[in-house]
Amino acid sequence: MKTVILDAVKIVIEDTAKTIKRMLPFIVAVGSLLFTIASLVLSASYLAYRLADERAHREKWEEYDDCGLA
Repeated sequence: MKTVILDAVKIVIEDTAKTIKRMLPFIVAVGSLLFTIASLVLSASYLAYRLADERAHREKWEEYDDCGLA
């Protein structure tokens, strides 16, 4: 009885290992794609933040430039 259970567990483990080996390239490809998309989104967000910050800074100091204090 003990060997039957051990054989069943061994078969399940082998099947799981085969499934993981077969799906590994897909998992790597999806992970790479998600990383690339996240990088692009973060880069675009950073650029939008910098542009908004620069614009606010220019608007704040525009009056001082006009009156000659800067």
